[in-house]
Amino acid sequence: MTPILIALMTTSIQVQAQEHKPFWFQRACSHYGEIDDAYGDYIDDVRPQVVIAGFFGPNYWSAMSYAREKGVKRLWTSLGGGPVDRDWMKQLIERSHRNGAKFIGLFSLSRPFGDPEKPAGFFKFIDEDWDDNVLGPKPETRAIDMMEKKADGSLWKQEAYRVEGGAEYWGCISNPHWREVLKRMVTAAIGIGLDGFHIIFPQRE
Repeated sequence: MTPILIALMTTSIQVQAQEHKPFWFQRACSHYGEIDDAYGDYIDDVRPQVVIAGFFGPNYWSAMSYAREKGVKRLWTSLGGGPVDRDWMKQLIERSHRNGAKFIGLFSLSRPFGDPEKPAGFFKFIDEDWDDNVLGPKPETRAIDMMEKKADGSLWKQEAYRVEGGAEYWGCISNPHWREVLKRMVTAAIGIGLDGFHIIFPQRE
């Protein structure tokens, strides 16, 4: 029996870990609604250490198609509507950072709004208005196939807010396509400087 010698070549790789210091804060402001340029002035005056404002999940992208359909730059400031709103929010985040504040965005895990029949809102955004430049390649399934369904196959929905006449639906958090869409939205939000997320509507109420 001929002995076999196996030589293992090892390479030493030094990775310099980034030092993370504890972040303590005493002043925070949270705004669940519309914001405008005056909000930046407020941040300058109050100088909070943490700012929580703006929607960056399915709510924001649901508004995208409605804004385009109406020919306006944004549906309303907290819900965006396109590049103009993203640029404006990016400037607000940078302004907060110059004041030493962390900027946290509101992010829904499950609650887009619109109308699957027309389609409108989130359903039209996913199927027709998807933005490859911001979110990457289009999902390989329709928006309606990402939603939670009842035993009879109909969609779970709620008509509490009736934004632009549409209803609120629930994305299925167990659906891999839905999770991938959420990941794309998270990446897009981080891309304009967001420091973290405050999760809202994590599941169907």
